[in-house]
Amino acid sequence: GAGGTVVFSAGLHGISLFLLSRVAPIAVATAVGWYSWRKWGARLREPTILVSLVGTCLAIRLVFEVNAFNYYYMASVVALLLLDALRGRWRGETFALIWLITLAYSPVAWGFLWRGNLEGPTLRALLPYLVSIPALFLLAASIYQRQVKWHSLI
Repeated sequence: GAGGTVVFSAGLHGISLFLLSRVAPIAVATAVGWYSWRKWGARLREPTILVSLVGTCLAIRLVFEVNAFNYYYMASVVALLLLDALRGRWRGETFALIWLITLAYSPVAWGFLWRGNLEGPTLRALLPYLVSIPALFLLAASIYQRQVKWHSLI
């Protein structure tokens, strides 16, 4: 595998790796589901609580993953966006997470040609600027409104 996770760095192999990376997330997600049922009971069927639970269980799976690829985060991000839509407000933290995932796992592969004139390494070098310049404008706008949103710093 490609690695990049704590589980990969642990150097486990065989049955111990299988138990930690495949059985543990199921056990922890089951425990979270059981706790949620005890806490909320029938309210667990409400859309916001249910989407929160699903998103949490998807994120738990990522904690125990051996490899880290950008598309692994897609389901969790969709759950967060759906949760924001259900609540009727878009949180800046959700979009900051999307930007951080984009920066950490650039979708631009090395040697990728974009319309024949911009190569992957150049686009990869420009990506932080494409993220940080809009973030600076958001920060300046929030300072102007005297309501600083700290997630704009990311």
